[in-house]
This record gives sequence, structure tokens and C-alpha cells, in this order.
Amino acid sequence: MTMVLNRENLDRISRRLREIGLPQTLMVDIVGEARKVDGDYFYVSHRMRVGNEPMEVSLGFQERDDGHFMPGLVGFSLPESQRSLYLFPLSDLNVQEAYNMIQGRAVWRPAGLDSENDYWLRLEKDRSFHGLNMPVKVDSRLSVRKWLGESPLAGVLGSEGKERIVADLQAGDRVDLGHLMGKRAGMYFLEARPEKNGVELRNGYGKALDIDEFARGHSPTLLKHRR
Repeated sequence: MTMVLNRENLDRISRRLREIGLPQTLMVDIVGEARKVDGDYFYVSHRMRVGNEPMEVSLGFQERDDGHFMPGLVGFSLPESQRSLYLFPLSDLNVQEAYNMIQGRAVWRPAGLDSENDYWLRLEKDRSFHGLNMPVKVDSRLSVRKWLGESPLAGVLGSEGKERIVADLQAGDRVDLGHLMGKRAGMYFLEARPEKNGVELRNGYGKALDIDEFARGHSPTLLKHRR
């Protein structure tokens, strides 16, 4: 059966590319593969850099009974470290969030209007689905916004900085807090740890620091990401 390439189907695929964070130029490859595929499933791959590493993204497409093709599994792999992550078709994670998850960090997902059902996802080393590494829910009620509002950092972060930190931590980013201490400059990072129901502060060497002590001695300013 020849796969159907109508406008509705192509628009759906185009939206999927935007959601994942992939270039629209991939539509050329997708249409080309759909026209020549001999079967009901095909893949299109794309190489890009995320953080400081090369990443390969593989998009699977499945043919339906009516001939239309729908997005299937999405695979993200880091060739240099030989680590990977696979997502089901309806997952709404993007490239950066997938990268953060492969690095071992958790990513927050909203549950619509009912914030009580918001949840965190992360990779578990010993859990897979048919041999594929897929994210699982973390048993946690961590609210980054509430944590920041109640933490000692609340007094030294402006409202704009706080909202940006919330969004970045929820996306699984390591948030870089820059500060000046006399003429000495240091690098400090916040990271959401939903499995511990909190957020950790670490220095550039990965050592966990006491947030109360840090807040008393410094005036951190949001600078940039280190991903």
C-alpha cells in the first residue's frame, strides 16, 4: 500500500518536528522515505549537537489502515557515550529535555488543569521496555516553585530570575548561579532532585553545598546554563 501524503498528514508531521525541536527541512527526507518505503514502517534520522555533544535523533513512522502514516517511536542517542532514550509517539519531550534525561536528570511534566497530578520523569538504569531505555515516573511531589519560594535563595533572587530558574529546573537543566565574592569568582549549580523531594546546590566539582550557608554569604545572579 502507498502511504498517503495529504496536507493534513504532512501538517501533523510538521507539528511533531516542532514539538521535538527538529528542523522543518527534515520534511523533505520524510516525504522521500514515505514515497519509496516497501512496508508499513520506516525511520528518518537526524544528527545535531545538544549541549556539547553530538546527538542522533531517529523518528519512526507507522502506516495506518487508511494509508496515512503516523509518528512512531522517537529515539535519542549520544554516540560518544553510547547512551540512549526512546519515547512513545505521544510523548511531548523535546530534544533538550531528552538530552537532560540521558544525562541522569529528571524532567517535570504538567498534567493539565489538575496540578496535583503533575509528575517527574527520569531514566532508571535497570528498567527498560523490550530492551529500550524509556523514562519512568518518579514517586515525588516536588514543586520547584514552592521549594524556591521557601528556600533561603528566595531572598536573593529577583522574581524574574526565580521564574526562569523554575522553568529551567523543570526542564531538567542544571541552572548555573554566578556570584562574586570579593575578586573571586565561582560556579555553582542548582539541580532538581525529585527522588529526594528537593533541589540540590553543587559547586563546579560536583560537591553538594549547604544552601543556607551559601545564601548567607553570597548574592547569586542567574547567568547561563551548563547542560
